[in-house]
Amino acid sequence: MSCEGHQDSKGYAGSEIHPGEVRTKAIAGCHDRSWSGTQHFPCTRLPGRPTLDLSKSSGWDSGLLVLLLLTLGPVQKLSASAPTDCAQWCPPKSSCVNATACRCSPGFTSSSGDVFTNRLESCDDINECGPPPRVSCGKFAHCLNTEGSYHCTCGPGYELASGAKTFRSESENTCQDVDKCQRKPRLCKGRSICINTQGNYTCRCPPGLELNLSDPNVCSDVNECTSGQNPCHNTTHCLNNIGSYECRCRPGWKPIPGSPNGPNNTVCEGPELRCHILETHTQNS
Repeated sequence: MSCEGHQDSKGYAGSEIHPGEVRTKAIAGCHDRSWSGTQHFPCTRLPGRPTLDLSKSSGWDSGLLVLLLLTLGPVQKLSASAPTDCAQWCPPKSSCVNATACRCSPGFTSSSGDVFTNRLESCDDINECGPPPRVSCGKFAHCLNTEGSYHCTCGPGYELASGAKTFRSESENTCQDVDKCQRKPRLCKGRSICINTQGNYTCRCPPGLELNLSDPNVCSDVNECTSGQNPCHNTTHCLNNIGSYECRCRPGWKPIPGSPNGPNNTVCEGPELRCHILETHTQNS
């Protein structure tokens, strides 16, 4: 039997029981009775209770092993990677370094740094996005902090060439402008015309229409007849159409021959004017 890793002024730490040998004194606090073994048996002492590493034993007599377990009480199997001395007070988002120190998990830190010994410390999230920023996402992108981490995303109107949604650094930035006018359904509705710009778009209206104040993606008709935005002659009346208007002769009136009788510049004559012209012509003849 072997007790390892403990200093003992009487020489029991690190001592071994060889086949057929009996020891009657305590070995590093592992037991206080006589033991007889057939093979070396490492023993490690933990605070408050003895612990045997059974993974290193073989060939023990089954009856002796039962007696050993009953004598020692609860037995804990040790892991080769677990520290034998560890701080029990490490706060959330941290892990034990040794009996007096803890280390914050990646993405977290304490006021004393990643490793600390003060029991009043806590591990808080590192804001990689700042201010000041610890990472650069590059052009047309912004940084988004998350608990224990962060990621970069392209700004509105841009997307990664790969189609992915996030990336980690400026070297991975392939944010490029998206032609918003090619999206389905259309952003600019009705008769409005979509104009793509860098990272954005605008909707424009054809003549006779104007952008709706409540929805800048929609064009509404301009009523030229009620707004006064028409050049109709006073011998005509205005007729509004979607996106345009017409000047029409009043009932009983007709366009004057030879005048520029277009849809927006018609000049008309009434029955009284035609009679006056006819009467004057008769008198002169």
